[in-house]
Amino acid sequence: MWMLNHPHSNSYRKNPRIKLQEKWGDGGMKQFNAVLNKIEDNFTVVCFIAMLIIVNLAVLFRYVIQSPLPWGEEAARYLMVWGVFIGVCIGVRKKIHLGVEAFINPFPPKIRAGIIFVSQLIQLAAYILFAYLAIILVAKIKANGQTAPAMGIPMYLAYAAVPIGLILSAFRQAQRMWAQYISKSEEGSNL
Repeated sequence: MWMLNHPHSNSYRKNPRIKLQEKWGDGGMKQFNAVLNKIEDNFTVVCFIAMLIIVNLAVLFRYVIQSPLPWGEEAARYLMVWGVFIGVCIGVRKKIHLGVEAFINPFPPKIRAGIIFVSQLIQLAAYILFAYLAIILVAKIKANGQTAPAMGIPMYLAYAAVPIGLILSAFRQAQRMWAQYISKSEEGSNL
């Protein structure tokens, strides 16, 4: 039994989790995940709080002060887009996206597991494909030099939320699948 984790045993060399631990160290990936989790969570909260403040200010200025903020609606819209697309990867990380379980529940457990695996592969492929297409779109917008009408910021900054959110979602989906199928850990739900 002592040979299972010994560097010269076959099980040691074949275990991808041990190879990752050698490369990243015991806590390297956990530390990276902890930092990324905080960035995602805090960024999303800041986006929505800023959006709430800006919308309330816009209403106050429009109806009470009678001098509307020309940039308020635009800023709130872009903050919502950023918050939503970063929020998508939080949903992937926490496994809280909607699913139709009524379709897979009648199947036996092995078939259900196969359907779930194929579904997860399709999700990963979709995130990657849409991220690629979004990168092309953002590059075209940047090349055109388009700016936001009221705020005057480059439009590619507003649209960059899409590829960044989708890339993070693909990363989180790949992490979940790695934890669930390769390393066979239950950590996949708590990345």
